[in-house]
Amino acid sequence: MCLRRVRLTMSIEIRATLEIVRVYKSLKKKYPEEYLEIQELKKVIVIRPMLGDKIQKKLWPKKYAQHGISNLFRLELSDGWRLL
Repeated sequence: MCLRRVRLTMSIEIRATLEIVRVYKSLKKKYPEEYLEIQELKKVIVIRPMLGDKIQKKLWPKKYAQHGISNLFRLELSDGWRLL
């Protein structure tokens, strides 16, 4: 029996509204530690896309479903911050 390696590729997409993008960019000056923490988590999410606590669809705000999101996870950050 001959075994073959199969490369699996997964596309990871991070979506954000313009408002969220503006807030995220402002973190760099106002909260540099939290900004760096999110930067590091973005790298980890690519490797482990199911990281965090999965949020049931019935608990999602209605506006999230309108953006075509198929799953939603929550990550706890330092100082009580959360990343969805």
